[in-house]
Amino acid sequence: MAPSAPDVRPIVIDTDPGVDDALALMLALRSPEVRVDLMTTVAGNVPVDQGTDNACRLLTLLNADPWPPLVRGAAHPLNQSLETATHIHGDDGLGGLTRLVQPDGTPMFPLPDHPPVGQGAAQHLIERAEAEGPALTIVALGPLTNIAQALRQAPDTMRRVGHL
Repeated sequence: MAPSAPDVRPIVIDTDPGVDDALALMLALRSPEVRVDLMTTVAGNVPVDQGTDNACRLLTLLNADPWPPLVRGAAHPLNQSLETATHIHGDDGLGGLTRLVQPDGTPMFPLPDHPPVGQGAAQHLIERAEAEGPALTIVALGPLTNIAQALRQAPDTMRRVGHL
């Protein structure tokens, strides 16, 4: 039985989109039990700019409707240098998906035209925590840098989040 509207849980997905996160995004965006209110990106599997581009491609590929706000987050870990997993996920993080071309040479999965991606993931996490409080679940698929920054900036607000 599909849940009724009040049973739909608001979630934020904090991600470093590689091939592993692509499946999680697919499941979340198609689930009748959750509503993706925000996606934030973080450096991890790939640098944050590539991960943000990957999130845009995945949202387009999955026909996300509505398209959740997408916010670029931390480009580097808090206390060490960035080590990506491109040796596992490919240089684009999606196993070479961005290099696939049509017979005419045009990209199969071009970067979509979409409203600009926001900046400042930690602040957006804080705002969602203020708005939803205990009803909010943050699904952390990548390094916890954005969440750590939000906790440093607004510890009392972030403690109100229902689930991480």
